[in-house]
Amino acid sequence: MDIAAWVFIVLCAVLAAVHRGWLCALLRRTEDPRTLGLFRVAAGGLLLAWTLDLVPLADYLFSGDGLVSGASARARFGRGVRWSWLYGSDSPKTVRIYLALMGASCTALTLGLGTRVAKWTTLLLLQGLVSRNAVYLGGEQVLSSFLFYLCLSKCGEAYSVDRWLAARRGAVGLTAIPAWPRLLMILQLVPMFFANGLAKSGAMWRDGDVFYYLINHPHFARAEMWGVSAIAGTNLFRAMTWAAHVFELTFPLAVLGVFVRINSTLAWPELGSRGRRLAIVLPPLIGANIVVLAALRWPPDTPVHLPLATCLLGGAAIGLAPLGILRRLPRRWIDVALGRGPWVTVWVALAAQLFFALRIGWFTGLTLCAAILFFDGAAIGRAMAKLRLRPLETEPNRPPMTRGRGLAVLAICALHTVAVSSAILPRNRPAAHWRSTLERPLKRWLEWTTGAQTWRMFAPNGARAVTDLEVVMVDGQGREHSVGAGLVDAKMIDSPWSLIKRHKIRRRISGRNGARFRAEHARWACREFGGALHGEVTVVVYGTRMVMPPPAALAADRAAALAQYDRSLRREPLYESACASL
Repeated sequence: MDIAAWVFIVLCAVLAAVHRGWLCALLRRTEDPRTLGLFRVAAGGLLLAWTLDLVPLADYLFSGDGLVSGASARARFGRGVRWSWLYGSDSPKTVRIYLALMGASCTALTLGLGTRVAKWTTLLLLQGLVSRNAVYLGGEQVLSSFLFYLCLSKCGEAYSVDRWLAARRGAVGLTAIPAWPRLLMILQLVPMFFANGLAKSGAMWRDGDVFYYLINHPHFARAEMWGVSAIAGTNLFRAMTWAAHVFELTFPLAVLGVFVRINSTLAWPELGSRGRRLAIVLPPLIGANIVVLAALRWPPDTPVHLPLATCLLGGAAIGLAPLGILRRLPRRWIDVALGRGPWVTVWVALAAQLFFALRIGWFTGLTLCAAILFFDGAAIGRAMAKLRLRPLETEPNRPPMTRGRGLAVLAICALHTVAVSSAILPRNRPAAHWRSTLERPLKRWLEWTTGAQTWRMFAPNGARAVTDLEVVMVDGQGREHSVGAGLVDAKMIDSPWSLIKRHKIRRRISGRNGARFRAEHARWACREFGGALHGEVTVVVYGTRMVMPPPAALAADRAAALAQYDRSLRREPLYESACASL
């Protein structure tokens, strides 16, 4: 599998070299700045919401008096190029100042005020928070990856205070910006959707029950949904699960449609005789390689499912491309398969459900807003004018990119594409020594560019059981005092739109890999809640588990299914210690 993965990368690199003229023309394009200007506003606002959601948990997550001290955090999480100012200075006051700076930077990015500085300070401050503690992380790679691309772009040239100030100083009209950062963002959507869809190979996805379990999970749901699930769990929710999975697996067609539309504005350079032969030979080799990778990833005894079928069909389609068979398909089919309208409609419908119906994380909002990237600036300008939000602006001037800068852009894009591809392609367990050695500098590049590339949300299956955390303080007289999850619950307002990270922390500490955090969590509970108790206080950390009823059982008898759900509660001690010894 390691050999097949790197053969795939080499074949794609050779094909890109054959079409290097077209590739250079593609990357040297300039475009209307309004697309990235609007995306900057959305991304900055979501980063600000993410930051505000951490404020009630700030002392627990980032201060030296919290879960992990600065020195311990450096040893645990400060690998490679990871670094945080909060490793060395982590008093509660410093943490609050740090979050205030993060909030101010996010606000400046959203408004487009000092954008050239604000985008980089936001990225650096975000990485400082991500590197300080891992117990609350989930989806931050989406935020950091797209923020890095915004940093590479001139995203402050539209819909910004900077632009307004420039107009006040006499600047006239929009200024075109390099198009390649937006192209990288669009390519980044492939691992975010397609690679994530390939990982969803479990029985729960095959049976269509994932959305049912998500919408009823108390940590994810914004409201109680058992009544609706009793009616829709075996029909509508299954259709939604399958639709989401099919969308993710076929998403490369949407990206292909973007490049087809861009290609209509470019001149395709003529190839020499050798180039024409390679252009005919390479696609069948790439298609065959995809089929081999799929067969190695899912052995013959694996039941046929959507990821395997998608890879086999995709490999066959790429292999047959030079024969022109695909061009003989009805034009209507091609327009639907590559058209922007159908893809964006389904995309927004599915992503809106994740964002508004579930509280998985603020990154789902960015997933929704990433649909902006599929529209050019002129289309966004017309839409804003139609909504009477802004007057219609003229098309920008488009100065060409210099040759030297074009070569630098080509090198960066090639390195980043190869690094991301090597990270998401399947590998042997463990990977061969030669592959690990070859990919080490690529992984370092991904660390520098903040893209962890771990797109495995609810894969290969979702969660059927609800795991949670309970902390009990036992005073000197043997009386038990439950303090909930042992965070700072009594000081919090549990709003459906806030404190998303609290549930992530509870699941992670009570889960199979949470042992490394339990002693520190017990110490925090002793410091927060043990002072009000008398005598020698003991802290006990429990893990609880409840199994949700399957959709068929809920549909057959809702009352009986929920009664069985309540009876399934199991409580297991995970850690116990006297507070005086912590």
